[in-house]
Amino acid sequence: NIPYCAWNETKRQMENRVCTRYTVVTNETAVFEDGQWYVVTGAVSRGTITVNGSAHLILCGDATLTAAGGVNQAGVAVTNGNSLAIYGQPHGTGELVAWGGESCAGIGGGKGAAGGAVTIHGGKVTATGIGGGNAGKGGSVTVYGGTVTADGYILPQGYTAVEYIESTAGGGQYIDTEYVADANTRFVADFNPLEKTANWEAFFGAVGC
Repeated sequence: NIPYCAWNETKRQMENRVCTRYTVVTNETAVFEDGQWYVVTGAVSRGTITVNGSAHLILCGDATLTAAGGVNQAGVAVTNGNSLAIYGQPHGTGELVAWGGESCAGIGGGKGAAGGAVTIHGGKVTATGIGGGNAGKGGSVTVYGGTVTADGYILPQGYTAVEYIESTAGGGQYIDTEYVADANTRFVADFNPLEKTANWEAFFGAVGC
């Protein structure tokens, strides 16, 4: 049995409940089916998860579900006519992290798609927006509890946001990471510009340290 917390609208309070029939979410889980309950018990990371119908998700303990949407896809696709309810556990810190592709919601619609109904009873939810994708209607979002952060963008674990790139007198640019390289240092760069300009290709010039 899986304990979880849910809002009781009649009593106007949060209450403890138990789920007896559920499916454990894995890296292979791509769809949440209608009427089904899903639980996250560890660290799970995958691409888009699509909600078909009305589904329920329990974030257990300190488990984390990370869903990264591809091109034109939301991280957790909850489109118009579908719904997802998210629950946490008593004293739990379970988290859902969802980011969508360009012009897509983290939880909700992909590019141009309207969002469905998202209800958050608990847990920690971090997403690049909740609702419709760009040019799509917003749908509905109801929050009864938990911690919800819906930013325009979020970075994958281990990434650091750079506030600016320094320009040199010779026209070059550099990022001061304050890290001192040595003969054994291996440098790996993974660039994803959040805003492109007419000359953005120059950003991918020579890289070194």
